[in-house]
Amino acid sequence: MSILQVEREKCFGCGACAQICPQKAISATEDEEGFVYPVLNDAMCVDCGLCEKVCPAMNATKVEDCVQAPEAYGCFLRDEKELVNSASGGAFVAASDWVLNNGGVVAGAMMDDGFYVVHRIAETREQRNKQCGSKYVQSDTWTIYAQIKQWLKDGRIVLFAGTPCQVKAAKRFCGDKLESRLYTMDIFCRGVPGQKIFRDYKAWLEEKYGSIVYYCFRDRKLGRYGCNVHVGFSSGEEQVNTIEVNVFDSLYSRGYLMRPSCYKCPYTSLKREGDLSVGDFWGVEKLRPEWAEKEGVSLVLVNTEKGTRIWESVKDNMEFIPVQIGDALQPCMQEPREKPIDYNGFWYRYKNKGFASVIRVYANYGYRSYLHKKAVTFWMKVKRRLRK
Repeated sequence: MSILQVEREKCFGCGACAQICPQKAISATEDEEGFVYPVLNDAMCVDCGLCEKVCPAMNATKVEDCVQAPEAYGCFLRDEKELVNSASGGAFVAASDWVLNNGGVVAGAMMDDGFYVVHRIAETREQRNKQCGSKYVQSDTWTIYAQIKQWLKDGRIVLFAGTPCQVKAAKRFCGDKLESRLYTMDIFCRGVPGQKIFRDYKAWLEEKYGSIVYYCFRDRKLGRYGCNVHVGFSSGEEQVNTIEVNVFDSLYSRGYLMRPSCYKCPYTSLKREGDLSVGDFWGVEKLRPEWAEKEGVSLVLVNTEKGTRIWESVKDNMEFIPVQIGDALQPCMQEPREKPIDYNGFWYRYKNKGFASVIRVYANYGYRSYLHKKAVTFWMKVKRRLRK
């Protein structure tokens, strides 16, 4: 099977195939919906099969291969200054500090000055801090795997943090010989939007309020609960959770923005790809009511011996409790996100009428949107009942 035979609905758009190709026969293309896919130049291809070996869609680990549940912990950093800048309880900060302290580098997603989300290498805490926080857009990983492989060849340890499919690609790309120096962390992922629709959303906001100079998907300084979208404009105006700045989050929350593979994702299980898995510990207040008002609490799954090595080295910097996995299950550990029944209608409208049109129907932006949400919710419930 060649890389072009991977169904569109299964491709994760990681770009590992392009980076591994010795002939440079694979390039990237962005489709009308803004999702990136590989394109093969048949004339340059020599059928070496390397693209097949690294592809996370063609090498997904089967759920039944999960022989035992991972160890699970609820935790948060004791250092409150570092905690408030973290996406949840600071588990990524703790793990990446350990790697940096041991002479390693960290490969993680950051938003650059043009508000483009891309994986970059961090050699310092200052650089690493740009990787902290949530980014509800698929990160560009089309150069990072070759970079981390070179760092590993140079004898450095590397922590790669990303979605489970990105982690799988990193492990396949770097191979068994370099595996001992590669540490991985997967995040609890509910699907990734493409960058094109985020650019359109940004342009729509800027047309109303001027250039954006600051953007935060989830400002933890404003409280743990809710996404707390915080946008600063060149005029000096700041908006937090207004109807306008929240429209992208509304579309994301309703499930419209994900690439097709997210709705069939084979990595939404307890068979995790990272040495560690991290994310918000929703529901921790049932186990520890006194933690309900904390700035954030991480759920950490320790999946491998390397994960144990990191956890044992950093846990003293954290308040933590061991938990039973059954008390900590998040949706992305159980099944892929459900595709909205009007998913195709959403993208048809977007491609033909643009961003401003779709938010009037599909986001919390007016009475028409409210009625549409009620109708979709009703039919989704009917659909679930018919499946039972």
